[in-house]
Amino acid sequence: KIGDKCFILENANIRPTNYTGMLRDYNAWRTGRVFRTKGECEKALDRELAEVRLRKTSDFEPDFKNGKGGWVVGYDHEDESLITISIDCVDYGEIVRYKTAEEAEKSIIENREDWMKYLGIKEEE
Repeated sequence: KIGDKCFILENANIRPTNYTGMLRDYNAWRTGRVFRTKGECEKALDRELAEVRLRKTSDFEPDFKNGKGGWVVGYDHEDESLITISIDCVDYGEIVRYKTAEEAEKSIIENREDWMKYLGIKEEE
């Protein structure tokens, strides 16, 4: 509410402020970019940057009508590992698709940290 201390994610920067309800703050709130703590804001920024980097790892365009949805990366909570899954005709809205299993597996190896951040997986130490 107005006057509360908050953190606004703005152009990949964290802006600490008191919420004013003015247009700039209101628009940030409407788009989910206002956070109660700096930690929440930092986590959102890390995820956003991880997504940007992951999107750059493939330019594959799926062809769902012909059963060529490609390969996607997910997290198996039972096995506690990143996995690749073949998709045929269903669009689940994944951020990145790969043409082959090998490309998806390569992304897991090369971008493991970003996948974990994007998927919100915190590993036990």
